[in-house]
Amino acid sequence: MISLIKNENTILLNFEIYLINKSNNSSVNLFILATTIKLQIESVYNKKYSNINLQCNVTVAPMYKYDLKKIKTRIVFAVSNHITNNNVAEAYFCSNLVKINVNQLDAIISNKNTRSIPHEVGHLLGFNHPHACAKFNSVNDYATDFEKNMTDAERQINLMSQTWYVQQAGKNENEALNLTQSQLELLIENFEKKRLNKNHSIKRSLFGWHWLVNFNN
Repeated sequence: MISLIKNENTILLNFEIYLINKSNNSSVNLFILATTIKLQIESVYNKKYSNINLQCNVTVAPMYKYDLKKIKTRIVFAVSNHITNNNVAEAYFCSNLVKINVNQLDAIISNKNTRSIPHEVGHLLGFNHPHACAKFNSVNDYATDFEKNMTDAERQINLMSQTWYVQQAGKNENEALNLTQSQLELLIENFEKKRLNKNHSIKRSLFGWHWLVNFNN
């Protein structure tokens, strides 16, 4: 689960993550992937943004054998064959589930792609894309006021902008990892108003979307 402590100008986030393999590739090394996930999250959520010092503790526990009752109260990262439009990863908004494309693991583990994991964690925190779908230099009408007020320059290097947007801006996608002070203010509001940690039924999410249907793979 995600917990948060606010102390003056410091935000401390705690991520407790279980990593499981729900793909048809039984040779996935969850221990190497777990280390990569931890380091990539820490690289973004452990730095100073404007006048807010963001810190995080990240625990990623690989689980080759797991119990559904045990994982349903934690963040779950699941390696999957079933990702929308062959995306690198995808997350349920404000939830505790991230699915990682089994075909994209090499790019993630080699750090060729250091952005997708922190980006999806942003969705768990309640961050939306700051731009409209498939439209450059635009504003997402479905975003919050915290996110709509972002400048074009900020969107071009923002963690929550989609990769195509960053590329169209001519920026290095692995360097577009910024968060704004407004996004951090949104994070605090989301936590205080209990919008986070929605499991949306882990059982249905994991096993109802053409996933392998064995609780203890």
